[in-house]
Amino acid sequence: MSITAGPRLRAAEALIARFAAAGRPAAGRNPAETAKRTAALQASPVGWPFSRDALVQALRRRMSGKDLPKQMGTSYCGPAAFLYCVLEDRPDLYCAYAISMWLHGEYDFRSGAQIVEIDSNANTRKALPTARAAQPNRSFISDLDWMTMAPLSASTRPGWAKILGSPEPDDQVGSISYPGVVKGWFSAVGAQLRADTMGVGLMKTSPTATIGLMRHWANSWIVLQIDSSLIQAGATNTFANRHWVVVNPHRRPLIRAGRNGQVVPLADAYRAVGPDTASDMDDWDTSLYTVSWGSENKGLKNPTLGHLKGRIYGGFAFSHF
Repeated sequence: MSITAGPRLRAAEALIARFAAAGRPAAGRNPAETAKRTAALQASPVGWPFSRDALVQALRRRMSGKDLPKQMGTSYCGPAAFLYCVLEDRPDLYCAYAISMWLHGEYDFRSGAQIVEIDSNANTRKALPTARAAQPNRSFISDLDWMTMAPLSASTRPGWAKILGSPEPDDQVGSISYPGVVKGWFSAVGAQLRADTMGVGLMKTSPTATIGLMRHWANSWIVLQIDSSLIQAGATNTFANRHWVVVNPHRRPLIRAGRNGQVVPLADAYRAVGPDTASDMDDWDTSLYTVSWGSENKGLKNPTLGHLKGRIYGGFAFSHF
């Protein structure tokens, strides 16, 4: 992760500092009264079950690049992919979102083209601690990620999915991020759609379409919906759940043209690169790293061009914002 040390990171750090300071009232003459006021300021006004200081610590870790959004065992791969991009491009916006959710239980992402209204309720705020209590030996999603991912998903579900009720850590169908919903999230933070191989997402796309998306890699977010068997630590077959990932913005996707050929950007795979171009390209070595499950370096399970076949439903290229 590489958040640029610039005005937006400084603005994010200032937001966190002000939020932290607001939880530390000036000491009064009565220490017991000061302690009581401090305890009140440490509690989320809307009932998130973790303290102000815990959120401050989590946000500072994110700003320092020590960890990334990670959905763990939930189905929030779509929100995790989106929030990774927000964290990288707009750390100030990421912090404003998290702090507003903790204070008010709501937040709006707004651009000239789109508004995404995010809300939470008491059931959502209780769901994670309830699940932890019921399964104390299981590793769950973090408080920060649950607070930012679950309401985002629930608030932007298609109308029919709202009958499924409030989010739970084990949700499956209700937590699906549909392609149109993902496009709406990016539009609401000011990203422009530069390419779309996803459509409505019913069918898988060809490697040619995916390679075409990579032409936008240098100045865009490449967001793919894949079969998780594509990447390391994913499923072992091509019938797994659909999975949203971001192409690593810090490692250009590459391919070796032929067994001993030149290494070129993956976007150039089908250009003329010597006599090998007429041969079968499926075994060409391919380097494609994705952001998934809290890591920026999930490589292909089988690092060849042929491994892309039948494992990608499509994707988007969004401008940075």
